[in-house]
Amino acid sequence: MNITLLLTVLGFQVAADALPAGPVHINPPSMVLTHIRQPRSLQVLGTSAEGYTLDLSKDTKFTSAGPAIARVDENGWVHPVSNGATMISVTVQGKTSTIPVEVKLPMEEPKYSFLHEVMPVLSQSGCNAGACHGYSLGKNGFKLSLRGSDPMLDYPSIAREFFGRRVDILKPDASLIVAKSRGDAAHEGGARFAKNSLSDTIMVNWIRQATPDDSKDTLQVTGVRMMPQKLVLQPGQKHKLQLVADYNNGTSRDVTKLGIFTVNNDQFAKVDEQGMVCWRNRNCWKVRANLCCNGRTGAYRYQGFCSNSRTAKPYRRSCRDR
Repeated sequence: MNITLLLTVLGFQVAADALPAGPVHINPPSMVLTHIRQPRSLQVLGTSAEGYTLDLSKDTKFTSAGPAIARVDENGWVHPVSNGATMISVTVQGKTSTIPVEVKLPMEEPKYSFLHEVMPVLSQSGCNAGACHGYSLGKNGFKLSLRGSDPMLDYPSIAREFFGRRVDILKPDASLIVAKSRGDAAHEGGARFAKNSLSDTIMVNWIRQATPDDSKDTLQVTGVRMMPQKLVLQPGQKHKLQLVADYNNGTSRDVTKLGIFTVNNDQFAKVDEQGMVCWRNRNCWKVRANLCCNGRTGAYRYQGFCSNSRTAKPYRRSCRDR
C-alpha cells in the first residue's frame, strides 16, 4: 500500500495573497455523515499562475443551506445535526460552489469508543510512546502497549487495574488519567492536553459513560490518506493537510484532529498538531510520504498506520531551471 505526498519548496519570494490561475477544487466534492461526533473538513484548493499550491480556506466563506441538518463553521468543518440532505455553499474569489451533504445518523447517539476515540487520544498525547507508558516495563506502575498496538491489553490497564483507581465514574473530571493528562495532578510527563479540548472531552465522557469496552470491535483501520497528495509551496507559505482513515467496512473518517503530524527535520519545515505545514527553507526540497503499518516515528500516524516522510538533499541547479 503506497501513496506519495510530494512537497516541493521553491526558493522564490513569497507572493502575498496569490490568486488561483485555474479552477478552484473542493475536497471532498460531496459527503455522507453517519456519526454525530465525526465531522468532515472541506479543503479549498487552487494553483497560482507560477504553479504553487494554494490553500484558499482562510479566504473562503462557508454557508449551510440547512443548518438544522448540517452546520459548517468558519474553518470549513461540517458537523452533522439531524438526518436529511442539504447543501454547503463555498464562496471564494467571488465564485460559489455547492457541496451536497447527506446526514444518516442512528436513532441513538453511539457511546464513546475506547478503540476509535480513546486510543487515538492516548497515541496523540504520547501516553503510549516508548518514552512514556509504552515502555516495555511501563512507567510508575502503569503500562500501555507501545503506540496502541494492543487495545485489549490497554483497556483493563486503564479501566480495571488496581480496582479502577485511574478512572472515577462518579467524578470523571477527577479521574487520575484525566487529572494527570490535564496537568491538574503531579505527572512526570507533564500536561498532555488542555481542559475542554477534544482529547479532554473524549476522555471525560468515556469515563462518564462507565468506560464502555469495544476493544474487540471488528471495525478496523486499513490505511490513512493525506490530502492533497502533492504540494508545491514557497518558503513561508502555509498549507493545511487533511488526514482521512479508511476502514474495513468501506467507510472513511476525517481524523485530522486525532492524527499525529511530525516532520523528520524541522530545519526545513514545521507542522502543527492540526496538520498545518509551514515551509521556511529557501532551497528546493522534497518530502515523500509512504504508507506503512508499523507506527514508526517521523510520520502522519493514526492508530498504527502512518505515512512516513523523509527529506531529500537540495537540488544543485536553480529552481528556475527546473
